Amino acid sequence: MRIAQLAFEVSQYRVNQQLTPVVYVSTNSVSCNEVCSQDNRRIAQQKGWFSLFQNEDRIKRNLNAYAATKLMAEQILRESGLPLTIVRAPLLTWNTKTGYGNNDDWLNRLVDACISTKMIPQFDPIVSANSMPVNQSSALIVKNARYLIKNAGNNPFSIEYPYQGIPGLQLRSIFEKLEKQACANGVNMKTMSVEDWSREMESISQTHPTRFTPLLATLSSIVNRRSETHKVSKMEGVELWLKELLSAHTAMSS
Repeated sequence: MRIAQLAFEVSQYRVNQQLTPVVYVSTNSVSCNEVCSQDNRRIAQQKGWFSLFQNEDRIKRNLNAYAATKLMAEQILRESGLPLTIVRAPLLTWNTKTGYGNNDDWLNRLVDACISTKMIPQFDPIVSANSMPVNQSSALIVKNARYLIKNAGNNPFSIEYPYQGIPGLQLRSIFEKLEKQACANGVNMKTMSVEDWSREMESISQTHPTRFTPLLATLSSIVNRRSETHKVSKMEGVELWLKELLSAHTAMSS
């Protein structure tokens, strides 16, 4: 949200008084029906974090904290009057070259919880997430930068989804790879249903909370995730990413 405020402030202080086009990378997690139905509105009718939208309470119920702050930033920029393109990105996963990922996103926290408890939820094979490796996503934005900036200048604002048709990330495949990699490191993982895994996490949350504990309420929405395409991600670099997470736990326990 602070990035959105800075973009507005920097644009206002340009010497030539021309407004700077802004390309803001948001998340497609904000794309609930209530938000999308109001995507053509520019200025809020009243003050408030979600006052662009007709049902603020419904938005608060449907969005997690991360998506809510992204939507707040969208509103700041939409009300600013700046030439604007909003890019609603999918889940951004690990860098395929280095294996480094965002330690605080739900997927990292979920895998981290599995490693720390040595328990793995067995997702249905159809459960998948719209996602893209962070390095490929940034390269795509850079490649399309001229178009995104030009589009911001030609319209009051533009909302783009440049990731249509990307392969879905199958959660079951990730955890099968985690189980094999952990076994190769001498760690045996116990596989169980998602429901049993959730109950186990709830049971130990008071004494041994994991980094996924605050997100347990979102597990039902994760189970219901479906990719928009039948293509399946090859998960390039997934072994590097899992190795990083496993190594981090080994270092902490030694």
